[in-house]
Amino acid sequence: MGKDLQNDPIYYAQTYDYDKNSIYTGKSFLAKITDKEISKIENLNSGHYGPSDLVVRDDIIYIFSCATNQIETFNLDGEYLETLYKGDVYDPELDFYYIMMSEDKEIYASNQRDNEIYIFTKQ
Repeated sequence: MGKDLQNDPIYYAQTYDYDKNSIYTGKSFLAKITDKEISKIENLNSGHYGPSDLVVRDDIIYIFSCATNQIETFNLDGEYLETLYKGDVYDPELDFYYIMMSEDKEIYASNQRDNEIYIFTKQ
């Protein structure tokens, strides 16, 4: 929204690789696309991180991991800043996958299990 897609960078979080048994494997990384080139910024985790969605706002990258059920922040160079939310990965009622952010920086996440939208407010 409001971005010049011809000239502004596009940030991308590689989710995971599959092995032959359909298990999440491999390393997740953060990259950006500028001038039709993809450049890797930073490894996100040693494995089993599974970023499923991200939002970039005010030079901060908010990444939601479906594998760890948490929202973490990074600067534009890929340096970890803080964890904003960490849910229980074993809670069968939570199945978050996508996030978005409102103008006042509230984070909305869709729960595929109960088809409801949850709001995360930084405290």
